Amino acid sequence: MNGNMLDNERVYQVCHLNELVSGIGRCFRIGKIKIALFKTRSGKIWAVEGKCPHQGGPIAEALYDEKTFICPLHAYPFSFETGNCTISEKFRIKVYPAFVKNQQIFIKIPMASNNDSLT
Repeated sequence: MNGNMLDNERVYQVCHLNELVSGIGRCFRIGKIKIALFKTRSGKIWAVEGKCPHQGGPIAEALYDEKTFICPLHAYPFSFETGNCTISEKFRIKVYPAFVKNQQIFIKIPMASNNDSLT
């Protein structure tokens, strides 16, 4: 996965759009960062940190709808838009901007917060 620099973020091509199935999350690794990708029934692509901040659960295995996903270990629900846990202010997960171009899924990772994590 190659990354291109844009200001303070890096853009990574993750996979082809056809590699994601609505209703089934997938985990990808970019350097040392695990990313969970989701495709909703409406076709929206979401990218979040691949492990739950509560106890490290595998977020790609989460149940989800258009705006919320639920950690498979303890059923903590999180917002795709904000990364906030909707039942506890103690937990938040990183959310990464995702977009599709030429049937390829790309995500943006801020460099300021992840310099050490990518290598």
